[in-house]
Amino acid sequence: MFVISSLMCWSCQPSTTTTPKPGQFGFDTKHAPADHFYLQRAYPEATFSEKAYSAALEQAKAQMALRSTPPLGFSESWDVKGPGNIGARVNAIAVHPHNEKIIYVGFSSGGLFKTTNGGNSWSPVFDDRAYLAIGAIAIDPNNPEIVYVGTGDPNITGYPFLGDGLYRSINGGQSWTKIGLEATRIISKIIIDPSNSQRIHVGTMGLPFERNRQKGLYTSNDGGKTWRQSLFVSEQAGIIDLVIDPRNPKTLYACSWNRIRNSRESIIAGPDSGIFKSTDSGSSCVKMEGGLPTGNLGRIGLAFYSGEPNLVFAVYSDANSQLLNIYRTADEGNNWEALLGPGKSNLPGSVMGGMGWYFGKIAVNPKDPNEIYLLCISLWKTSNGGLTWTTVGDASIHSDKHALVFTPSGDIIVGSDGGLNKNIKGDPFWTDIESIPTTQFYRVEYNPHFPNRYYGGAQDHGTVSGENLSENWIRMEGGDGFQMRFNPLDPKVMWAQTQNGVLRVSTNGGSFFQLAIRGIDRTDRVNWDAPLVMSSHDPQVLYTGTHRVYQNTTGSETVWKPISPDLTDGEIYGRNFHTLSCLHESVLNPELIMAGTSDGNVWYTGDVGTSWKRIDAGLPERYVTAVKTSPSNANTLYVSHSGYRDNDLRPHLHVSRNLGNTWTSLAGDLPPLAINDFIVLPGYNDSILFVATDGGVYSSVNGGRNWYRLGGNMPIIAAYSLAWNVAKNELIVGTHGKSILTYPLRNLIGGLITSTSVINLPDHLLKVYPQPFAEELKLEWQSPDLQSSWNLKVFDATGRIIMAQTLGSNRDKQLRLSTALWKKGLYWLQISDGKQQIARKIVKM
Repeated sequence: MFVISSLMCWSCQPSTTTTPKPGQFGFDTKHAPADHFYLQRAYPEATFSEKAYSAALEQAKAQMALRSTPPLGFSESWDVKGPGNIGARVNAIAVHPHNEKIIYVGFSSGGLFKTTNGGNSWSPVFDDRAYLAIGAIAIDPNNPEIVYVGTGDPNITGYPFLGDGLYRSINGGQSWTKIGLEATRIISKIIIDPSNSQRIHVGTMGLPFERNRQKGLYTSNDGGKTWRQSLFVSEQAGIIDLVIDPRNPKTLYACSWNRIRNSRESIIAGPDSGIFKSTDSGSSCVKMEGGLPTGNLGRIGLAFYSGEPNLVFAVYSDANSQLLNIYRTADEGNNWEALLGPGKSNLPGSVMGGMGWYFGKIAVNPKDPNEIYLLCISLWKTSNGGLTWTTVGDASIHSDKHALVFTPSGDIIVGSDGGLNKNIKGDPFWTDIESIPTTQFYRVEYNPHFPNRYYGGAQDHGTVSGENLSENWIRMEGGDGFQMRFNPLDPKVMWAQTQNGVLRVSTNGGSFFQLAIRGIDRTDRVNWDAPLVMSSHDPQVLYTGTHRVYQNTTGSETVWKPISPDLTDGEIYGRNFHTLSCLHESVLNPELIMAGTSDGNVWYTGDVGTSWKRIDAGLPERYVTAVKTSPSNANTLYVSHSGYRDNDLRPHLHVSRNLGNTWTSLAGDLPPLAINDFIVLPGYNDSILFVATDGGVYSSVNGGRNWYRLGGNMPIIAAYSLAWNVAKNELIVGTHGKSILTYPLRNLIGGLITSTSVINLPDHLLKVYPQPFAEELKLEWQSPDLQSSWNLKVFDATGRIIMAQTLGSNRDKQLRLSTALWKKGLYWLQISDGKQQIARKIVKM
């Protein structure tokens, strides 16, 4: 099905330019988080194993298709909690040519969505695929029911989301068929010849981690049955943009771009970046000159105006990813005029902010060649052909613009790092037209004081919270959000973390956060996603990590002191590598703390840092993503790792039952996906485990011997963080592209408080006092309908059952509980007969 031949003149012959040395043309810094996630999956290798990653996703997809009837509790549905009002990065937009209420939008990692009512509601139409990074969308102008989607993220950050080729739907997105170009990995643009729908042109960036020959322009003349590489520029330069002359569709213009990104080099410019033209539907291509710049150039974007005369616009970024110039040709590319320069334009040269590699696009109004838009951090507009420029939509549109389309009626739709906005022709305002849950979360956390509210740290959107998809979630802290912690004794005290381990604490319930890093040496190496632990024994005690462990024993007063030496093998790639990647304090022993590092080291201390023991002998040399202690056995430890290797197609989750002297794999029949987080559920003798992987969430109910995919409706999406909502007995997952989801555990492990089969009795039927309590807790309750025995359970804030007993069947009941030995903290109390129940949150001070 996939046949490739090569036809090339300068263009269409192998590049004769000198290959630059790694890193010669500069490094980008916008997406340090992506460097972190790349390192997680590549370490200790220099490059990411695309083959192992693809094999893992395909195995996960195959297991879903062959899934037999799982045990009770594994087939419930995930519930999307949101946010819907906090969007993620939009890479591509396509509007139906005859019905502008039909719109398709593609996200960098959240998949493809469709609306048929102009954005009032959206539906996912690609979630059954293994790769949900969308780079390009095209609608057949001759049959709009035919839609093409190119996978992979062309805005190549440090950890780009790869694709697996080009897809076609012949029924408006209801079903999809792959039609090739799998090896290109990132598709940047799709053009359908308006005179011949069988002729398709596709721009590709290729696998960005390495130099290869799968980059370039591809053309099919038979509707995707066969393909030929119609333009190959070099092994490190792909095609980033592409336009066609709709009145003479044999004429194409394509932009090449030097781009390589892995953990050891970042090429964002080079001598191969340029504009190519074909006048024979891609059979031959010529590099444009005629006034265009030469040398080491960055990303280039194109726009075509098909009026009289035909105009082509090109925006260039320079080797430092700043705006170089905007060019225009009115004679089919023979001569190009620079629109910027002294006396020509007021457009600042700093509009790209050093991030021209990240957006670099230009658009022109199809009905007015003087109305031009430049997509940068802000959206810039000129109405006089480039003489004067102003920003538009700054108050409404999220920063970093990536896509802009005009509807048939002249409205404008813009995609940014924060979703989708629309401007109705003639209206000065911009409207958010999507409530699509595609937020990219790094971390989620459970707040025991507000179990109906969800909290998380998100890429580009900081720390956010909300209760459901339809609610407008609030942004509590800025930057990129990560860890959160909540004091179980005081609902007003909470911690939030931003990138590079910057901690803030609030003592007024989140209305205001103050910096809380006193005592931490800011010259330490620190992880982009630094660990943060609040002691389950004393919430005034917290731990965080740089390349060493810090302890704070003063709560919100925040005085940190180091309690370990450097636990890594030292610096390799700068201040973010190598570092502590995870920490954990035992819920059974407050002196036992575990630490994992980005270079595969695992340590523990049994005396709060006086001495440390390295315990990773027998474990893989990979990035440690999580360390946990058993909630039921003081000598049992757990470790998970990330990473992909061609010769090691196994997931990595290990247990030690002797404090790290020996380790046993718990991988069982898990697909070989990177494990990002895990939970050992308290109260079940370590038999129930949950893992968050690059392909979703899996669970075991027999201690890791067998695993089942959790839920029937989660797509293959990267799940980064897990939390257990003790009060609602649900699992919370933060995904990197599908927002926050929850899964009910009532049928898997039995209900704690909420269950559809249980009637919650009125509050006045249960008295619990004093509140808060100290040495003793008194209970009085009654139920006129009860004829059977009651069961009493008390859970601590981590979900451990600290007491359980069966009570008699008297109508009026009283009980005194001795609580002198209970630790200070928050507890959940439940009394139930299986059909009706009463529950309370209680606090010991």
